[in-house]
Amino acid sequence: MGCLTGCPGLRQTFGAVCAESGVELLICDCSEVSFLSCSGLSVLVDFGGLLRRRGSRLCVVARHPAVLRLFALTEQEEALGLCTDLAAALTGTADPLPPPGATLPPPERGSASGRHPAASDPACI
Repeated sequence: MGCLTGCPGLRQTFGAVCAESGVELLICDCSEVSFLSCSGLSVLVDFGGLLRRRGSRLCVVARHPAVLRLFALTEQEEALGLCTDLAAALTGTADPLPPPGATLPPPERGSASGRHPAASDPACI
């Protein structure tokens, strides 16, 4: 599990991807993130808003209870297209989020583990 704090690299990467025309969906796979700082959340909210204004959308994949709780406390689940499975995010078939504190099943091999074939897509970071 990793941490998403400080976020200068994330802001730069999102900026580069969002500068490209034609981005309809940006998936941020945070399924291995166990801690999300308020600066990390700020990056996601900023670029989620930018994409919405352009008619695109952001989908954040997260699984760790602490990260899911932050999204729930800040009421950002819907705005950031939060889901708990990368494969569902890629296909647009995300199920409703479990209630805060619920135990999630382990990710399926090749989905939220970050090894999905679409992970090489520059818009899937």
